[in-house]
Amino acid sequence: PSTTRRYGGSGLGLTIVKKLTELQGGEVSIDSQPNKGTSIKISIPYRLKGEMTDKSPLLTKHFSLKHNIHVLVIDDDEVNRIITEEIFRSLGITAKSTGNPSEVSELISKREYNIILTDIHMPGISGYDIVDLINKQGYSIPVIAITANSMIDNPNHFTDKGFAGYLIKPFTESDLIKVIEP
Repeated sequence: PSTTRRYGGSGLGLTIVKKLTELQGGEVSIDSQPNKGTSIKISIPYRLKGEMTDKSPLLTKHFSLKHNIHVLVIDDDEVNRIITEEIFRSLGITAKSTGNPSEVSELISKREYNIILTDIHMPGISGYDIVDLINKQGYSIPVIAITANSMIDNPNHFTDKGFAGYLIKPFTESDLIKVIEP
């Protein structure tokens, strides 16, 4: 409470801005000089209307964004879930998300999802567990791994483990489209 009263907040604002910016493929830069002030610059790349994206097929089962697609996003980070759902909504795709591992089996059994995006490292359940669960229940839903590990030694690591493709965090709308549409 004393920090909030004295400095005006808990200091989470800039951390949240940084996370949201990086998830959109952007950067935050700060220039601060004592007794002079602080400048914070945010740069987020966006595709101009009509600009073509490089579309390389990463899935064996392809989807057209013109069809009614239902996606399940599984991630323990609420900010990541909100941003990913919003990206899907902007593309006209129905997205449901959860960060609760005990909900996953029930959600999959109640709804026909065309794609599942799952974080790899989560408490209580991993992305690998999700793939195993889907296979054991007999579903044939492509699962996309979401990982912050950009140092993957083997480019086939995720496909060898049963994933249809993967995204490296932070990812952009363009990256997401590349994974789900040829």
